[in-house]
Amino acid sequence: MPRKSNPSPRWPEHFLAAYRTSGNISHSATLARVDRRTVQRRCHSDPEFAKDMEDAQEEAGDALEQEARRRAVEGTARPVFYKGDKIGDVREYSDNLLIVLLQAARPEKYRSNARVEHMGTGGGPVPVAIREMIIERPAPLSETIPVSGPISETTGEQP
Repeated sequence: MPRKSNPSPRWPEHFLAAYRTSGNISHSATLARVDRRTVQRRCHSDPEFAKDMEDAQEEAGDALEQEARRRAVEGTARPVFYKGDKIGDVREYSDNLLIVLLQAARPEKYRSNARVEHMGTGGGPVPVAIREMIIERPAPLSETIPVSGPISETTGEQP
């Protein structure tokens, strides 16, 4: 979809407002009626705009984290129907979101602690041997040995 060829001088503030809520550059650029490349060029040429983008990205991330916490702790209401009629709601919680939030908040306690250790004989270090690869290639013509007499075409040797 082609964007506006002559963007409004206020496009950066429109873009940043949209970016704070969506966290998506392409979507925010569309709402600000500029091309994504325009945003990228401005970010590279204007350090203050780049800093504002970082701040907006942090705000968008904070909003996502808050929503994840709400779904994990407060839950969401799911309607319950009986014979086509709504008879109530049931509250659903997200255990997966709760686990992710715990791992982020207290990684020392909730992260996966899988470790793989290799030991050599008697618990010592593992010996490592490095072998050189030898690649055979034909000797240069200057190193070939002249042969006198006929050479067999089948064996490559003198009869």
